[in-house]
Amino acid sequence: MDSQKTVKKSEYNFLEILLFPFRCAFVPAITLLIYTVLNGLTPIMQVIVMAKTINTTIAVVENRASISSVYLSAFFMLLLIGYQWMSEGLARFSQSKVNLNVRAAFRTIVTEKIARLNYKHVENDETWNLIKRILQKPEDQIAGALLM
Repeated sequence: MDSQKTVKKSEYNFLEILLFPFRCAFVPAITLLIYTVLNGLTPIMQVIVMAKTINTTIAVVENRASISSVYLSAFFMLLLIGYQWMSEGLARFSQSKVNLNVRAAFRTIVTEKIARLNYKHVENDETWNLIKRILQKPEDQIAGALLM
């Protein structure tokens, strides 16, 4: 896998860990990033579109505007509703792709690091318990950082 070649390194800093999903699965990670930003902006856009729809409807009732002017704001409302219906499924799909690619790359790196451990660390119960606690799906924690 190409992503394994680009991510192998002995130590990672905080920024590299945040960028890890982008190195493993660039397009799905960008999709998740855009989803997160749009998910935060959607309620604001809904309020704006709803206010515009109400104002336009009032103007139509008061004969200050034609009925055709309501269609544009209704169209934008339909776009927002359609986005909300479709975006969650696309985000779940992208999250799955990111999880799989990060797991494939990161699990290999972690397994190789464990294989290089001295035998005395494997036999030491305290050290091995610490390793087991750290290894409880670390790739999910890295990939999950995109949907916070």
